[in-house]
Amino acid sequence: MAIPTYHATAADVESEQTLLTKAPAHPWKRLAAGAAVASFVLGCLAATAVNAAPGLRGADLHSSTPLPGEQISLKGRNSKWCLAVEDHNNVHEGTKLQLYECSHPVGQTFQVEKNKDDSMNLRYGNTEFCVDALGGTKFTNHGSYFGLYPCRTNGFNQELTHNKIGTLELTEFPGNLCMTVKNGLLAEGSHIVGAPCTGHGGLLDEFQLWDIEGSTPAPAPTPSPPTPCGKPCKEDKDCNGSGGFFGNTCLVSGTRCAGHCAKRD
Repeated sequence: MAIPTYHATAADVESEQTLLTKAPAHPWKRLAAGAAVASFVLGCLAATAVNAAPGLRGADLHSSTPLPGEQISLKGRNSKWCLAVEDHNNVHEGTKLQLYECSHPVGQTFQVEKNKDDSMNLRYGNTEFCVDALGGTKFTNHGSYFGLYPCRTNGFNQELTHNKIGTLELTEFPGNLCMTVKNGLLAEGSHIVGAPCTGHGGLLDEFQLWDIEGSTPAPAPTPSPPTPCGKPCKEDKDCNGSGGFFGNTCLVSGTRCAGHCAKRD
């Protein structure tokens, strides 16, 4: 019986060689592959650095250093509380103003920009945003919020007067709309709203009296001169003047014009 024979070909020998017994690749091939990988990694890192680099405005708003400007604090015993933006890391049109402790000045600095009529605008740091009575003409309702809005000229809801007593009032509505801590709540996050101004002959509202560092408040309005008294007199008959200018009563002590004739209404 014939026994079959098998002939090994070169391909069979090659297939039976293990990976460890194969001849090593040329060194220049490994070097080229390594260089390609390194180039890819460096390219990714460079792209990440470019995308992560913030613009000027972004760097300003996310900085741990306060922006240029002055802090605005409540006066007197409440001076530890300052005017601040609601989220200094995400300032945008409509960001509301709030209270925050003055010991953390980031997000609390405003630049005073004077106008020709002695009013002023308060710019938040060196950004494009100014303190604004949000809502435009609708802000005439008490309780509306103060916040940030792109700065503009001749904007009645951005022009403020800082009176000597400390109120910050909308110049367009003197005595009617002042920046006030909402509900008088002294706490982080309390919003700033518009409320009737006090201190104009009435009681002062400590929640709407502000100090601006480095700024001189506008002088208090000059009071009207008192009505002049009539002619001097000792008794009523001294007051019977001609022309009906004077009355016939000589005012007694205890009145501002004591010893003078009372004027006719």
